[in-house]
Amino acid sequence: VTGTGPDVAGAGAAVRRWWPAQTSIKVAARTLEPKVSAQELARVKKEFADVAVSAPVTVTAGEKSFSLSPKAFAPAIVLTPEESGTITPKADPEKLAAIVHAAAKESGTEVAAKDAVVTFSGSTPSVKPHVSGLALDDASLQTEVWKAISTPTRTATVATKAVEPTFTTAIAKATLPKEKISSFTTYYQSGQTRVQNIKLASRIINGTYIPPGGQFSMNGILGKRTPEKGYVKAGIISGGRAASAYGGGISQVSTTIFNAAFFSGMQLDEWTPHYYYISRYPEGREATISWPDLHNKFTNTTDGGVRIQVVATNTSMTVTFWGTKKYDVTATKSARYDIVQPKKYSDDSPDCINQSPVVGFKVNVGRIIKEGGKVVKTEKFTTNYRPEDDVTCTNPRPS
Repeated sequence: VTGTGPDVAGAGAAVRRWWPAQTSIKVAARTLEPKVSAQELARVKKEFADVAVSAPVTVTAGEKSFSLSPKAFAPAIVLTPEESGTITPKADPEKLAAIVHAAAKESGTEVAAKDAVVTFSGSTPSVKPHVSGLALDDASLQTEVWKAISTPTRTATVATKAVEPTFTTAIAKATLPKEKISSFTTYYQSGQTRVQNIKLASRIINGTYIPPGGQFSMNGILGKRTPEKGYVKAGIISGGRAASAYGGGISQVSTTIFNAAFFSGMQLDEWTPHYYYISRYPEGREATISWPDLHNKFTNTTDGGVRIQVVATNTSMTVTFWGTKKYDVTATKSARYDIVQPKKYSDDSPDCINQSPVVGFKVNVGRIIKEGGKVVKTEKFTTNYRPEDDVTCTNPRPS
């Protein structure tokens, strides 16, 4: 539809000539032609759009094929007018590739590559070979699928290419653990309920393998701690107060693993110190854990794969990392500062648990990482421990 608009230059000249003597001025209008005509859209519809949506496109790759409906590929079509007002249909390459790859994967035409898998029988490793994947070639995809969309042919024959995983069989064999790179031990009293949870979590994590560049996630390995998995209720910290929950006590497993990762030079990705200080752990070097939001994660930044060995007895647990030693790590620790004294409370709630007072404080922990005798990284972590209040339970528990 033709439009109209003011002649800006002419209107400006008329205003300057007649204002303020006249309060209204008549000026000439100019005709505004549309950028794209109805005839151009009719041409595009007839020559392209009617053909494009006339039928699905069949994509053939090797011995397999799959179908793309017009509704599926339409979002990748671009009909943008040029300055001349003509429209040349095109494909958005990123959208078209994403649509075709998704359909190829769903149909099984594209197969993801699978990493080699390292497992252990005791300390003896074995390598399950990697599996190569198959993917559509992007350059061929863009040319052939667009040709099928825009012509009556409706069939695209797309080239494929082999896809290798990041962790191949060769890399797995070349990076098998060969030496102790770190070890850490923590202690606990025997006979506590929490020891059952510690031993269970330790057995599950024992033998975990982290490839070079891989990330360890304790929650990812253990999942939710439930009675069906064998966990029992034991002490935890919830909202700054002593409480109990299934899996209580496995923060000791988390802390021991954290320290082994600390001294092996791993990249420490995510961890959370306890709410208040617990004397069985090193100040500022400990990691609580809770499902699903408190994590213990680190990335293997050494040059080899790492096997985590966890041994839990009735009174202690030791975590040892076996791999290829790359770093020498030294820890530093400041004196306590910003001391906060605990408060004293009486609590008559039925789920109250007595607490002994522990002061709150801040402490700085440093990590000096050397490679080949040279310092390659220094880190500083500040931990703020809240005070553990003195809580006396006054509501007697039923016998």
